[in-house]
Formats: sequence, C-alpha cells, structure tokens
Amino acid sequence: MMSAAVVSSRSDEYRVRAAECLKRAQETRDFEVKRQYEELAHQWLYLAEQAETATVVEKGQSMGRPHPCLKARQGGDRTWSTARHP
Repeated sequence: MMSAAVVSSRSDEYRVRAAECLKRAQETRDFEVKRQYEELAHQWLYLAEQAETATVVEKGQSMGRPHPCLKARQGGDRTWSTARHP
C-alpha cells in the first residue's frame, strides 16, 4: 500500500500510509470497509505523532494535537484521544 513518495523519516512514512488509508476510505462504498480504513488512518497518525514526540520532544513542540486531515475529514468534530492506545 506504500506509494512512490519519498519519505525522510519514520513519522513521514506513517503519514503517507495514513493518507493512503484515507484515500481508500473515500474510494469505497462499503461503510464498514470505509470505517476500517479511517480507523487505520487514525492509528497511523497516532504512530506518526509518537515518532515525532520521540525525536522532537526536546524542542518543546506540542504533540497529541488532532491531525489536520482527520479534523477536515470529519468537519472538525473529531476529538484526538490517546486513551484508545495503551
């Protein structure tokens, strides 16, 4: 499922995978498949955030914020929560 895009970091790779999942979610007409692709995208973005946290926490950047594509995809009503991820 990886695209031909060049990625420079682990978090970039995870974001590419999330974008691919969202694209596939938009392409399917099956509600359950769409939901599963959206959940996969959410999990890839969570991993990207975790990878960024591991590499830039000393810079004081805010992590754990909603990813823009998730917020836009769901009209801004998605609440970002790490509670689902042990």
